Amino acid sequence: MTNWTKYINIPFKDLGRNFEGVDCYGLIALIYEKEKDILIPDYTELLYGQDRCDIKTKQDHILESIGISWVKTEGKLKPFDVLIFNKGCTSKIAAHVGLYVSNGKFIHVLEDFPSSLERFDNPFWKSKFYGAMRWQK
Repeated sequence: MTNWTKYINIPFKDLGRNFEGVDCYGLIALIYEKEKDILIPDYTELLYGQDRCDIKTKQDHILESIGISWVKTEGKLKPFDVLIFNKGCTSKIAAHVGLYVSNGKFIHVLEDFPSSLERFDNPFWKSKFYGAMRWQK
């Protein structure tokens, strides 16, 4: 069982990938490396850049273009599922990611704030939720 507390209060650092500082994707990469001995591909392979406004044609573009190691998660979330959040039509389709822990909680880090646990059922995060993916290798 993972001791999630060691991943709480890690400072934010843009492009950080270790305990000295992480960005939201770096936190996930760090946890996968330390807990599962998996080096996940960098976020640039997730094609964050496309706009979400054309929902009919681009709705699943990230979740369908992430490669064979990741699969779109449907149904009940499991520990280590990556949660993808957006900011709507005025921003990128995937503006933030977090990692599902268990019991309705996820871990993430925001700019200017250290990593923390949050409730996934918080109305703010529920309204920004885009989808989830799971490592399958």
